[in-house]
Amino acid sequence: HLYLQTNPMLVPTISQRFNAVSNTSWTPAGHKGTQRTPLPGRVRPVFTRKQAGSKIVKMEAQLEGQSREKRMKVAIVGAGICGLATAVVLHRKGLDVSVYDRATALKQNAGTGLALFPNGLKALRLIDQELYEAVKDAGSVVKGVAMINGSNSLSDEPLKAFPSPMQATYGEPMVCIRWGALQSTLASFLPPECLNLDSGLRNFTVISPERGVNLQLARRDGTLLPVVEADLLIACDGIRSGVRETLLSDGPPSDLGRVIWRGIVNRSDVANVDNFFPEATTCIGAMGPSRTLCFMDVGDGMYWAAGALDGAFNPDVELAGGAWAQCRDAFKDVPDALACLDATPPEKIFSDRVFDRQPTFETNFSGPVTLSGDALHPVTPSFGQGANQGLEDAFTLGEMLGAEDAMACPSDALRRWEASRIDRTSIVQLGSHLLGAASYGDAKLAEVEAALPAEVLAKFKAEYGSRQAMEEFLHSVQLKPKDEELQGFL
Repeated sequence: HLYLQTNPMLVPTISQRFNAVSNTSWTPAGHKGTQRTPLPGRVRPVFTRKQAGSKIVKMEAQLEGQSREKRMKVAIVGAGICGLATAVVLHRKGLDVSVYDRATALKQNAGTGLALFPNGLKALRLIDQELYEAVKDAGSVVKGVAMINGSNSLSDEPLKAFPSPMQATYGEPMVCIRWGALQSTLASFLPPECLNLDSGLRNFTVISPERGVNLQLARRDGTLLPVVEADLLIACDGIRSGVRETLLSDGPPSDLGRVIWRGIVNRSDVANVDNFFPEATTCIGAMGPSRTLCFMDVGDGMYWAAGALDGAFNPDVELAGGAWAQCRDAFKDVPDALACLDATPPEKIFSDRVFDRQPTFETNFSGPVTLSGDALHPVTPSFGQGANQGLEDAFTLGEMLGAEDAMACPSDALRRWEASRIDRTSIVQLGSHLLGAASYGDAKLAEVEAALPAEVLAKFKAEYGSRQAMEEFLHSVQLKPKDEELQGFL
């Protein structure tokens, strides 16, 4: 196996305990077809790809001396990036995996974009080389980065970007892509029967501490579905995870007092776009202590995001004119933002408040249930690590559950995986937490720092206090053969 290795930071443990027992229940508030090399002793995937718009890939698992009933059955709640990537990994490992989500359809052209950084792309390549190529094809490989001041559109000269250092420095580029395009590409690498939409988790019952959990699912109209039996439950249901609330009882996430307005437009529809957004680039900037702005080329459009602290806009404006009017009020003196806003139909603007949780330094889960992705370690958009950490989670979880000894006691494999990830994810959470606050001024940063344990904060600043140190930690990972048990990063 190939693993990615890095040095974990030693931090004090903060217990967030869960003692699962038997019968614990919860009720919540364009590629040609290719023949792959068989996985030894497990499953031979056969891939057929049809270039029919959605690029659906049908995978037929031909089992080698192994019946379906003897395979580990895994239920994944949440068909986001982390959930679908995890399903792809586990399916390739020969596990019997099903994904459940309350949504009635994949998001397709959702008006949001995201960045895949070298660490996420390295994990994606290890998951599946063809999937890695398909994702790059669906997005835009960033060739340049520029800093903006919000008034670049008033300039007589097009904005010049400096070359992106990612590929040369870390071995992978940065790829910007629509959230919906990444989701649908991941789903295309699963057999259709793996994905169950309009199937929200109503409750679950732990049958045995070692393995065994029953899921009660329901349609959006309230119709109950047949109970699903699985060996393991992996909750990838986001920052407001209902499963997390059962395991940790730590309440809802914290509102950080900021709003982000987002949209995707055609570049040709934006006035003076060359002056503030060169093609195949990512542009970021801050407008004083209370507002931020970001532009990304996502392949088939231009993604823009404008963020502001409460107090930088009139909250009553939204009542009269919706998110479009509220964003215009917040950025009325920022021509670059207004140019994007004017090109975006009001109904295509997405407005969200920013939420976060305190970093998780220790997991004390037990039983056949775990959390992954934003459900376990949500991050603010500061380093753009949400989807990237979800891809890391997916690859590493596949390595643990695909091991020969995992079937004997799947719950133990979950505990080993959690232990292997916690040092890295807590550092990523801390870095995102602090940088996000710093982008809105000293007062906001001081408020966030005051809520953290002093010893944790001091250790973090000593090791990763600069942005450069954090980026080195995130992206400078080395591929090397490793026989011993999974540790640290990937």
